[in-house]
Amino acid sequence: MEAYLPSDLLGVLELQTISYQNTSFVSEKLKESFSDIVWQFNTQHHTHVKVCLLLEHKSYKDENVVFQVLEYIAFGYQQQQKNKKALELIVPILYYHGQSVWQLKDLGSHFEKYPIELQKYVPKYKAEFINLREMSNEQISNLKNGMLKSAMLIQRNYFDPEKMIQNINNIMNSLSPYLEKNLSDSIFDYLIQFLEFDKKDLLERLEKIPKELNSKIMSLYDQLISEGMEKGIEK
Repeated sequence: MEAYLPSDLLGVLELQTISYQNTSFVSEKLKESFSDIVWQFNTQHHTHVKVCLLLEHKSYKDENVVFQVLEYIAFGYQQQQKNKKALELIVPILYYHGQSVWQLKDLGSHFEKYPIELQKYVPKYKAEFINLREMSNEQISNLKNGMLKSAMLIQRNYFDPEKMIQNINNIMNSLSPYLEKNLSDSIFDYLIQFLEFDKKDLLERLEKIPKELNSKIMSLYDQLISEGMEKGIEK
């Protein structure tokens, strides 16, 4: 939140009050396009705000997404009413990690040909747009949380294996404090399979990282090879 929300919004939210909301505002129709994570914040004006991170499933730009986000917001308010709770403002954040260059336009841009007299009928809302393709590796490397940093570096370099290889030590070192967490295992597994190194090559790539981290990765490598052999035998 601190890294990617605009300063004027951060100035209103009381960040220390963040609480995860075990809910979703994604309708059945929108599940093919999004998944979401919903948090609640207090504001300095004694109100509550729902901040919703929309994870874009498509790996290509889609200008119609502004209508899908509008549908998401409307469904979110309908869900709040259905639960008979006081309405809380929804702040949508769209996270895109596809390869295509994409400058997200607002919904009004689709109706620019209409005269000013009719513009008042165009629905208006604000969505924050996080485009991973526009972030440099340096921006991501400055993130404080190593788990988030490594995951975003992987997504950032997903379409360029050579860059992924160049950043492999940075990614691995970022995960070093999280060796005991299952999520770090899944990230290591993903990297090993994505880069398709043989054991010798992997050892050479990882020789500069801490010994404990190196041992963890090689153990996972051997485990993956063993599981692959067992599946081959069963087949």
